Amino acid sequence: MTSAAESYASLVTSGKYLVPGDTTTGLLLERLHGVPPVRPMPPGTPFVQLEPGNYDLIALWIQEGALNN
Repeated sequence: MTSAAESYASLVTSGKYLVPGDTTTGLLLERLHGVPPVRPMPPGTPFVQLEPGNYDLIALWIQEGALNN
């Protein structure tokens, strides 16, 4: 990706990683829940667990439409 805007658009508009307003589907939520295969992003870096409460913040962001804010 060449910019943050392109990265955001790729994440939100592909339908693969997340569906704005839907906190039940998408690779992003599967990875955050630890559904295999869990791989670190970017590849080659150590896998880091989310701090308590961060999953809820991400889910809320998605539920509210995954706005580019």
